[in-house]
Amino acid sequence: MSFQAAVKRSLAAVAQQTPPLGVPVQARVELRATVPVLRTTNVALTVDWYCRSLGFAAQTFPPQAPHEFAMLTRDRAELMIRRALTDEEVVHRESEWDLFIRVSGEIDALFERLRGVEQIVRPLEVMPYGDVEFEVRDPDGHVVCLGEHESERAASGDASAV
Repeated sequence: MSFQAAVKRSLAAVAQQTPPLGVPVQARVELRATVPVLRTTNVALTVDWYCRSLGFAAQTFPPQAPHEFAMLTRDRAELMIRRALTDEEVVHRESEWDLFIRVSGEIDALFERLRGVEQIVRPLEVMPYGDVEFEVRDPDGHVVCLGEHESERAASGDASAV
């Protein structure tokens, strides 16, 4: 290979690794998760509902009520709750989801447990895209959709008829 060919090849390799002029070089940052933030006028009430109904654990700030903020976690799911200053900051919807939570295993049992004590917006059903879902309303009116891939439902042995 000639010297000119080697230089050309080297420059081509560098050009593939170097951004064009004017584009800032950014370190590789891995995006790990998105965490929804719900607004509420009563953080304690909302936190209690998510802990009691869906099994979240909570850290509230400040620790004593009235709370301004809470971090909820369960398994690999996270949720943030922030105090709204006015009722208008809390979105009240008649339909549409405010939050989607992907579950794995026992969605039928979860639905059966919640349907007797919580406001079910949409019953458990198999969707055309392969999820098994239902919707429930939290104390602030947020619609929470809980869904599981139908293949995981069958694999977990939770395949009772809907």
